[in-house]
Amino acid sequence: MASIRRRLSFALVTFALLAGAVEGGAWLYERNTWVAERSYPVAGPGQHLDFNKAAEENRRQLNQGGTALVSDPRMKWGLQPNSVTSSPRATFRINALGLRGPELESKGDDELRLMSLGDSSIYGDGVREQDVFIVVAAELLGHSWERPVTGVIGGVPGHDTTQSMALLAKVGRRVKPDWVVIGNLWSDIFHDKGRQLTVEGRADTISGPLRGLATYRVLRRWLAPWLRAQEVGFLSSKDDVGTLDGERSSRVLLKEYIENLASLTEQIESLGARPAFLILPAPMDLDPVPPPEAVLAYREAMRQAAAAADAPLVDGPALFLERGVDIGYWTDQVHPDRPGHLLLGEGLFEALKDRGP
Repeated sequence: MASIRRRLSFALVTFALLAGAVEGGAWLYERNTWVAERSYPVAGPGQHLDFNKAAEENRRQLNQGGTALVSDPRMKWGLQPNSVTSSPRATFRINALGLRGPELESKGDDELRLMSLGDSSIYGDGVREQDVFIVVAAELLGHSWERPVTGVIGGVPGHDTTQSMALLAKVGRRVKPDWVVIGNLWSDIFHDKGRQLTVEGRADTISGPLRGLATYRVLRRWLAPWLRAQEVGFLSSKDDVGTLDGERSSRVLLKEYIENLASLTEQIESLGARPAFLILPAPMDLDPVPPPEAVLAYREAMRQAAAAADAPLVDGPALFLERGVDIGYWTDQVHPDRPGHLLLGEGLFEALKDRGP
């Protein structure tokens, strides 16, 4: 009996030493092959120094005012026509077409219309109507082209490319746009919780208590290609805009997103309008760590769609970095604040002014 206990003790000690050696080796490997994780951008000096606090306050104010949404058979949901809602930051008037802004009268002979498509970043959450980028660009183009240009806000909170196609089919012939700016991004990339069960794996049930082990983290990195199908994922939390972790699918998969951009382009041209594209920036673009692969992939898809259509493209991230912006150009992790919309409006103006009316 004593012999068995000695052998068992020896085996346990040997196992513990080996496990310690493996953990130590994994720790050294991880340290020497360290890849910087995304950090939250630090606010620049000024009133937006405490960005997290400002973002939380913005969310609270938006929740107080809210946006009146109604069920729609084609779009799933849309804005409540003929309604007015307000928050401490802005008032939101919705016209008879279910679009943010004033009523659209019959289009004048000389009038040009510039329409946007996208989600709440395009809609202008927390931003006054006159400061939304499409309205800003329209005013600048009107002065440049010396004719009336109307900015039509076609963004709806939460709308992805599929819903924007439905919106354009519903109101496009009544709006009669000359240019349609496609700005769909975040609501396409965001994770759709309804798909989560299709990509969950057994490893998720044990990952929690093991994440503290370097051995586990290194094995996850090595085995990631075989653990599950690698799908584009976008996670949102209070600390970050998102990461690609191969464990969750986006609301609109990348392949579908590419197809939708092409379909939107054809739909716009069928209305006799011309397409333009806007790549939305985010605070993560200020981070020294590159954006997540998911974001890079979707942005590249938009660049290729613009090139295929020979359409103007506003590269928001490049524009913001060129201007040396700080965190104060956003109200939270994705929504541009007033200065952000003003800058995007200027960028759109520069992209369209030489194309002529």
